[in-house]
Amino acid sequence: MTGITGSFTFGFYRKIAKQSFGKSVGFFFVFVLLISGLASLKYTLVLKSQLPQIILFLNDSIKSLSSEMPKIEIKKGILVEPQTSYIKEWKDKDEVFVFVIEPDPDKAAITLNKYKNCMVLTQSQLTTKSTKKRASVSEMTKYNLEKISSFILAPVPSGFSVAVDNKPSFDVNALFVERLVKKLFLFAWPLSFVFFFVYFCFVKVCQVAFFSLAALWINVFLKAELSYKELLSIGIYALVPPVAMSLVLELAGINIAYQGVVFILGYIFYIYQGIKASKTIAEVEM
Repeated sequence: MTGITGSFTFGFYRKIAKQSFGKSVGFFFVFVLLISGLASLKYTLVLKSQLPQIILFLNDSIKSLSSEMPKIEIKKGILVEPQTSYIKEWKDKDEVFVFVIEPDPDKAAITLNKYKNCMVLTQSQLTTKSTKKRASVSEMTKYNLEKISSFILAPVPSGFSVAVDNKPSFDVNALFVERLVKKLFLFAWPLSFVFFFVYFCFVKVCQVAFFSLAALWINVFLKAELSYKELLSIGIYALVPPVAMSLVLELAGINIAYQGVVFILGYIFYIYQGIKASKTIAEVEM
């Protein structure tokens, strides 16, 4: 904690340049852990506030789908129901995704060629096809139904009734969706924390490495004669004030004009003052 508060004081950098580089690296990872925890906490709380809307959207989608989808039954790896074709399209701007049930194997290939992004269920196979924008080649994945001994997906007024391998059926309805979403939410903070930690580690290491070029120039300009490791140590601690400022603005939901430029100038400013302070103490020691 002393390293975080001290990094805002120019005189603090006098001892930073002389401490072991390993200690500076250790501080870097502790600081990344801290900002990752805060960032993940913020987005977890935002997600929590959106849970009612997410649950409502999923429930509406399930009810809408169940009102028009036919019963699907698979026995011993063969599609028993339905015996007629079924097509459902979802459009999102320029993207179209299609779910197709095609009992006639002769029409399955035609259906796959017709749509760029689709899922096609045939008598003995489930095939997914995806085509990325600006890509001429589609990726297809096929799943054989032979390992499925029994599967039933039947529409009911509140959603779907599902039965697998002759086990008791269960309903995918509003209560099921609410319980599932709340259980998945328990993983929101740890997963977001891991994501932010990996992200910040990569980004902040790149920033320290890139701005070390500016530190080299400042080192020459001030004739401080600091080693590259000493400059990196200063760069690690000088990262704290602008990152802290950016994080506070982000957590508060405040956007300022040219925030990126302010970050860069603030970082270079603290690097400059840190090198200047280290040069002062070096001159005194001489």
